[in-house]
Amino acid sequence: MAKNGARILVDACNIKYIKITNDFEIEKCLNEALSSKQAVIVDINIDYSKIPHFLIGVNKAILRSMPIIKKSKLVLKRTYKQLF
Repeated sequence: MAKNGARILVDACNIKYIKITNDFEIEKCLNEALSSKQAVIVDINIDYSKIPHFLIGVNKAILRSMPIIKKSKLVLKRTYKQLF
């Protein structure tokens, strides 16, 4: 069931709680939430450790437009953070 503040809200307001744990459950859970006659809290696990695909192109475009000195500083900072 829900955890922390969501549990209190679910119990107090008679709200339905649906947890989506992987990509394969998205459609089923969203259909269940949309067809429900009562309010629904949908809990979705998001992995923030992976860079979204749409941002990869944005980063490349930003790097292309930067002056070479800024670009090299940025690359050195990121490399340093990865190593230490």
